[in-house]
Amino acid sequence: MTTGMTGVDGALMRAAPRLRAVASLGVGFDSTDVVTARELGVAVSTTPDVLTDCVADLGAGMVIDIVRGISAADRFVRRGKWAQSAMPLAHDMRGRRVGIVGLGRIGRAVAQRLVAFSVEVAYHNRHEVPGAGHGTAGERLRQVS
Repeated sequence: MTTGMTGVDGALMRAAPRLRAVASLGVGFDSTDVVTARELGVAVSTTPDVLTDCVADLGAGMVIDIVRGISAADRFVRRGKWAQSAMPLAHDMRGRRVGIVGLGRIGRAVAQRLVAFSVEVAYHNRHEVPGAGHGTAGERLRQVS
């Protein structure tokens, strides 16, 4: 058992001759020597969807924060500026256009959250994503070249 940050290197695998599997908590396994694992017959697994929703919530939340100025308003109030001047009005989410680079699990989850706020979502991906068509009823996703 390891994490994507720690991983398991080839030397450790060779030092554990009865090792049969490496389970990495998280999405990636860049820090695990998969070449050596394959050579030794050690299975390597990850938990690919464990963080999708959490990361998508944070990503969509950051977009909302930037457009609506939530953390900027917080800083404005905490610095006491509200007593000297009015906070500038924030922008509306409706009708905004957001671009997502990479429409994998997380990109798609971010897009679904933003579409709920009537945001037009465009994406760029190495390959066209089936179902992410041009202005279909529930999805405002389109291929951007």
